[in-house]
Amino acid sequence: MRIQRTNGEYLILGHGSYPEGEAEWFGEFTAPEGIELILLAVPNAAVKIRLGQAMVNNEICDLCLRERTTSEIKDANYTPRTYRADEQVPSYRLQHAPEIRVDGATGIISPSIGGNAAYLADLVRQIPVRQGKTTRCYVACCAGLQGATIRYSVDLK
Repeated sequence: MRIQRTNGEYLILGHGSYPEGEAEWFGEFTAPEGIELILLAVPNAAVKIRLGQAMVNNEICDLCLRERTTSEIKDANYTPRTYRADEQVPSYRLQHAPEIRVDGATGIISPSIGGNAAYLADLVRQIPVRQGKTTRCYVACCAGLQGATIRYSVDLK
C-alpha cells in the first residue's frame, strides 16, 4: 500500500517498550471522535527506522511486510490497520526514538527525550480535534508483546 503523510496529518513515533516486571498487555482505549488512527505495525511486528524517517519527512511510502530474519517480502502490498471513532485500539507503550531526526518536522508526537515512556492513549489525546472533520494520525512503533518473537518488519519496498 502507498501512504504519505500530508499537511494537517499527525505521526506518533517511538519505540514500543515494556517495563521490567510489568504486564505484557496495556489494554485498549477507544479511538476518539474526529481521529483516524493508522497503526503501521501488526501485533508482533517491528517498524523499520527508515520507514519512520520517511514518514517524518512526508515522503511517499510503499509499504511491505518482511520476514525479520531474512528480509524476504511476505506481503508486497501490506495494508496497515486503520481505527476509527469508537473502535478499540491497543494502548502500546512508547519510548523516544533517538535514531529518527524530527528537526523542523510538524505534526510529530513522541515521548520526550530522556523522559518516561508514554502510552499510546495519552499521546493520541494530544491531537487537536476539529469540529466536523476527521484528522488522520499514523502510528509508527513496534508492536511486539513482551516475551513474543518479533517475526516481521513493516518496511519500504
